[in-house]
Amino acid sequence: MSLIASIYFAVGAFAYGLFSRHDRRFVALSIAAVLVFLALTMPILMITPVLLRSGVLGGSLWLTSLLVRLLVPKHPLEAADPGSNKMVLPVGIIDFSWLGIMSGTLAFVAFANSSPPFNLIPLESGLKAEYYKGIGGVAQFLLGSTINGFFALGAILAGCMAILWAGEVWRKPDAQKSYRSTSLAAMKMVFAFFWTSFGIFAWVGMPLYSCMVEAARALK
Repeated sequence: MSLIASIYFAVGAFAYGLFSRHDRRFVALSIAAVLVFLALTMPILMITPVLLRSGVLGGSLWLTSLLVRLLVPKHPLEAADPGSNKMVLPVGIIDFSWLGIMSGTLAFVAFANSSPPFNLIPLESGLKAEYYKGIGGVAQFLLGSTINGFFALGAILAGCMAILWAGEVWRKPDAQKSYRSTSLAAMKMVFAFFWTSFGIFAWVGMPLYSCMVEAARALK
């Protein structure tokens, strides 16, 4: 399951970059970064300590994604054009943050799916009712926390949007250029939000719901 999640988030990080970058070198290096990450995934998944394995997996996705931007620098969409004689900032705050969120979510998914109650599914039959009540209660609590996390991520997105669109960029002298770059930056964040949210519900929310259902059935 962690391997499939790794592929999912690696594809998401690649697609995220295409919102603002279409130059051949960037695309080629992004594909190479995905392949390198996936090649590292299997050895990483062999690491025994769960916490270390999860951290290395998420960190590898984040570092490979950022490395591409360092190798092919381009000023971020959300920042003003520095001009030809000024230093180009290769990684903007939007890319740094949302790639970090996607990578951190992958690390959390890898950790969660190696820990109870995820690794107890399907539930063993014939045990005492207290066991199923306890497992069901834990799954219900974690599912509630997952839903709260979804709304917290939405609040982060709303805050980013408020900062991004502050100052009414459409009223500036170079409104057309500013509006286009700001819109692309906003679309990148929306994409990252929904891609990450779907991953959370697919690998965290649904297993927890299934665990609750199995525990309820066992108590009948």
